[in-house]
Amino acid sequence: MSTRGNDRRSRAAVARRHGLRALTAGAALTGTLLVIAGPAHAATNVGVTAVGALAINAGNLDDDITVSVDVDGSLLVTNPVDVVMPVAPCVAVTANQVDCPSAGVVGISASTGNGDDVLRNQTALRSRADMGAGDDRFKGGPARDTVFGNDGDDTLVGDGGNNDVADGGPNTDTCDAENEVNCEL
Repeated sequence: MSTRGNDRRSRAAVARRHGLRALTAGAALTGTLLVIAGPAHAATNVGVTAVGALAINAGNLDDDITVSVDVDGSLLVTNPVDVVMPVAPCVAVTANQVDCPSAGVVGISASTGNGDDVLRNQTALRSRADMGAGDDRFKGGPARDTVFGNDGDDTLVGDGGNNDVADGGPNTDTCDAENEVNCEL
């Protein structure tokens, strides 16, 4: 009497048991990761790109973003209405503020998403901002600012630079820039 058939069945049974254990462990791990990650949330992401732009990407909230210079010369990005997520080399200061090194940063690139957003550039860096749909407000710094208000009644102020560009987009927009497009007031 041969036990070879029994060996095959027992190997198959062992493989099934191990496979079931692996599947169960994988499901448990996935469930744990989902609990840690939590539900999807539109956070404001901030980082520095390879070409030297301080990149700000916000979700579809009524954001209130300020970019300023800290006493040590680093750049602070604050948004009190949303969680601000740092992308290296930036680091979190609080849940609503990120600190980024200024070395090598030559400008600001911001996208605020939809919502009635506010964006203030309180640095000497040039900026380019896409404000998304909504009744937005933008205040630039002393360097060149280029801002796109998009849909909504926007207020776009270049605030110096002598070559600011403001494009209000559709609706009734108020602009103060050297080059104005789609600005009714």
